[in-house]
Amino acid sequence: MADSTAKIIIVDDEELLRESLKDFLEDLDYLVNTAGSIKETIEIVENNKPDLIVVDMNLPDGNGGELIRKIADKYSEIKYIIHTGENPYIISEFLSEIGITAENIIYKPFKDLSEFVNKVESLLKK
Repeated sequence: MADSTAKIIIVDDEELLRESLKDFLEDLDYLVNTAGSIKETIEIVENNKPDLIVVDMNLPDGNGGELIRKIADKYSEIKYIIHTGENPYIISEFLSEIGITAENIIYKPFKDLSEFVNKVESLLKK
């Protein structure tokens, strides 16, 4: 069972995917917000700092890596899962410097939601 105090933001431009992941994580007792853009995510982070952000790399107002850079500069303790259809995903130097590794990446489409939950739980324990 999840730590019910853990706050997660799901960032994806696909509303159905965002809402499905939100519902799934809420069923595991996580506190979940969703966002469809960089701007919306930054507003949520400022008002309700999360423990973990699941970031799609292709957003309508920019790149998920840019979003992580903007947030990580101010909140170094937030953890990230990169959620991408780009396989293989090449981790940029900046993302590597802030501790993002292959463990932080999950590819679309999900083959198994348990893989997603395992990544979430593993990163939140660190």
